[in-house]
Amino acid sequence: MIKLKPEFASFQSLTTGINKTIAEIKVGKNRIDKDSEHPTIFHGLIYGDVPATEKTTEYLNGLGQTVVAAGVITTAHYLKTVMYHLLANPDILQRLSSEVKAVMENPSVIPSFEERDRLPYLNAVVTEGFRISNGIIARLTRVAPDEALHVAGYTIPAGTPVGMSSWLLHNNPALFPSPEVFNPDRWLEPGAEQKKKYLVNFSRGIRVRLGKDLARTEILYTLCVMLRRWSGGDGNGIEVFETTREDVDLEHDFFNPFPRLDSKGVRVLFK
Repeated sequence: MIKLKPEFASFQSLTTGINKTIAEIKVGKNRIDKDSEHPTIFHGLIYGDVPATEKTTEYLNGLGQTVVAAGVITTAHYLKTVMYHLLANPDILQRLSSEVKAVMENPSVIPSFEERDRLPYLNAVVTEGFRISNGIIARLTRVAPDEALHVAGYTIPAGTPVGMSSWLLHNNPALFPSPEVFNPDRWLEPGAEQKKKYLVNFSRGIRVRLGKDLARTEILYTLCVMLRRWSGGDGNGIEVFETTREDVDLEHDFFNPFPRLDSKGVRVLFK
């Protein structure tokens, strides 16, 4: 049995660990040299030609937590959520597995990104996963500093913070009928491409996530390998173990979406 739920350290422990690493680098206990294979962003900033304000422990710690939260937790949450919905919907799983198998006949040879990116049903599954997993769930605020905003008959004064959870758009039945249903086919229907503008899992505009393309690439690679190598190629090699939809559905807003607090995560059996 493999447990897919990431084990997250408390933010206090994370902060303490990052501060320790920063302190060691600053005093030369963890220096980068010609033999180092894994330099960190802290090495680059501390030893780099950057302003002193970007070398403070507080600033560097913030960067470290951002890398963990944005680069790891979000993608892990996406993958566990989508894998649950695939395993809970055998018809979807079988259809996706067949499409992946057609371009990945040899389980040991991963096709190019371009080949996988051309698969229509795989793309539909990935997009539906973005909708139903939500991405960052917190209300990311924006401010129009110099002018009032006029929206749907309302006037928002200049300087007013405005924010909205991605959950509100992704679960709007006027945009996505039966939003509670994991339905990749909604992205293969006429007009589906235009509806992608309502997906805000990576945010939108000038504040869109810089790592969105990397995240999508990781997701495409991981799903293909999971389906082809570890599910027997037909989607029958993995099954859910003592897991229900309550283990993936949004229950708490901890900046990132979280299920019920007593959830044991998404657990599966590899046969």
